[in-house]
Amino acid sequence: MPSASCTLPMSCDLSEALFSNVAVQPDSPAFAAIDTMGVPGRQLCWRDMGRHVAAAAAHLTAQLPAGARVLVPQGPALCFAVALLGCLAAGVVAVPVPHPVHRRRRSAIAAIATDCGASAMLVPGEGAEGAEGLGVAVIAMVAPEGEVPFPAARFAAGDLALLQYTSGSTGQPKGVMLTRGNLAANAAAIAGALAVTSDARFLTWLPLFHDMGLVTGVLVPVLCGVPSLFLPTQSVSRDPLRWLEAISAHRITHSGGPNFALASCVERADPARLHHLDLSCWRSAFLGAEPIFEETLRRFADETAIAGFAPEAFQPCYGLAETTLMATAATAGRGATVRAFARDALRQGIARAPAAGEVARALTGCGMPPPEARIAIRDDKGDPVAPGVLGEVLLSGPSVGAGYWQKPEATAATFVSDAEGALWLRTGDIGFLDGGELFIAGRIKDRLILRGRTQHPHDIERAASQAHPDLLPDDAIAFPVEAMAGEGYAVVCALRRGAMRQWSGAELVLAIRRACVRAAQADPEAVALVGPTTLPRTSSGKPKRRTCAEAFAAGTLETLHVWRRSAGTAWNAVLPARPDADALAGWIAGWIACRLRVPAAEVSLDLPFEEVGLDSIGSVELVVALEQALERDIPETMIWDCRTIDGLAAALAHPAAAAPAARAPAYAPAPRPTSDLLARLRAELSGTLP
Repeated sequence: MPSASCTLPMSCDLSEALFSNVAVQPDSPAFAAIDTMGVPGRQLCWRDMGRHVAAAAAHLTAQLPAGARVLVPQGPALCFAVALLGCLAAGVVAVPVPHPVHRRRRSAIAAIATDCGASAMLVPGEGAEGAEGLGVAVIAMVAPEGEVPFPAARFAAGDLALLQYTSGSTGQPKGVMLTRGNLAANAAAIAGALAVTSDARFLTWLPLFHDMGLVTGVLVPVLCGVPSLFLPTQSVSRDPLRWLEAISAHRITHSGGPNFALASCVERADPARLHHLDLSCWRSAFLGAEPIFEETLRRFADETAIAGFAPEAFQPCYGLAETTLMATAATAGRGATVRAFARDALRQGIARAPAAGEVARALTGCGMPPPEARIAIRDDKGDPVAPGVLGEVLLSGPSVGAGYWQKPEATAATFVSDAEGALWLRTGDIGFLDGGELFIAGRIKDRLILRGRTQHPHDIERAASQAHPDLLPDDAIAFPVEAMAGEGYAVVCALRRGAMRQWSGAELVLAIRRACVRAAQADPEAVALVGPTTLPRTSSGKPKRRTCAEAFAAGTLETLHVWRRSAGTAWNAVLPARPDADALAGWIAGWIACRLRVPAAEVSLDLPFEEVGLDSIGSVELVVALEQALERDIPETMIWDCRTIDGLAAALAHPAAAAPAARAPAYAPAPRPTSDLLARLRAELSGTLP
């Protein structure tokens, strides 16, 4: 049975919490590092942790004024934790960054150092590798000698404590200003949401310079006085089951990550290894940083049932760097809430249950905000929307940061005040509330407008990545590109490692295109295939769509195969006076191929029009083209009644004969065009419009 819950005031300062742990439970385990094989390495009790942090703080205060910005690079996990907490104890502003040893990252770190005016970088005693060229002093942490007095300085909740640079999945990185009060409030909110008790044990494998790794791996354990274990990120990247093995071996109660972490475990699932695990200790599998898919949850639960994992442990969350980390969370111990909504209604901005026969889209709820926070859904004008209507998600509460460092325009656009003076964060995410629970449908900046219909990239990405067994599930990126008829889109998919030796580009592209048409009712303008780990992602696994689009356009994306839609020509074929079904089928296939700008051989005669790639506008244009070619009226519903090219050709050649049945489509057809639209297009194509 779990022991008493951790009840912590939001006003509790993290430095005070650390030194309270030193006084109350000096010999209890605090932090420990696990090697890539899951074997425990160095461990620190709260007394040792306090001594190291106090020594680092004394070293900093002797060289830097309060408020100075200090880079804290990712290195050995224990050293990072000491450095971060040392900055808090010294009153300097911590700026977590990746390790600068990699040249590719060094330029990004240099830009961060310049942006925030960093005075120094705090590193382990011999960990200055890669710091050259950053333009900052290097301060090496020294091992404490004897007892080190705790810093006596007291700080205000409004003092700046940390700059969390966003990794920028949709824009350039910006430094989010987080105060001491923000850090304490969010850590306390997470402790409450995750039902952290005094017997809790945390484990993180996420990079500690990223907000999820930092807050759940360091700050929450400090505030609650519970142990936290660090597993190397590269260990989980190479072998995701190491994560589960570490949870089992060290009786971890709280550990989490993005959706892709669960998907990776499913991908590498080995019943022989899972059979020896005991995951019954895992009480909170918190999930966030990217969309959480019902299928991933179901497959993970199925694969790990043999190890005693309880699906009730799933705890989807929602958050941003601008809210320190967590903004909402599902109720602990109840599992994930997955609800079905009408897909086409969502695209029109309405969340409702699907009617019989309607295509559904499953969304995973992200829970509710903590009691001290508020959430609102607003339209484009900033006005509240009615229940069940999609809009931008806004958040308010003590975890919301103070803005972006030295970016007043971006701050004013994102952090807004209401009439009562309350500060609200505009998240840029599209969502809605259902039964008080938040559901996220996409991002405003990522929306695609295809043929006047709103599409969310992750719907296309998910469909594309699952189109063929040789593709990595949930490893695709879709982004807008110019098309002949306005805005189109391209999609890039990653191959499985095991498929790299033998694969067919043409086969994969065709499968991807058909899956995309099902998801978006629009064929992509381009499809690219890349190797595993090629797609650009943020440190939390979010797709960097803009970066991918720019690399694809510039030709710098490392692709294995690229298909692009041809330029296309006008369809001028003439039908005979009394065409038979074969002639009509060939003519229709040629017209569709010309419109879609694909080879006629790629247009299947027995697939539903939706799967071929013909949308509602295209169906109207086809009716008009056939009327002109055959010189007779055609019922506007005939295309959707016949459903396939063969069926339509047979109906046109022999109006009294029954059309052959089509293979059942995997989704509902697009809405039939209205008579007004048909009439307008008829007039437009015949040249009678003014």
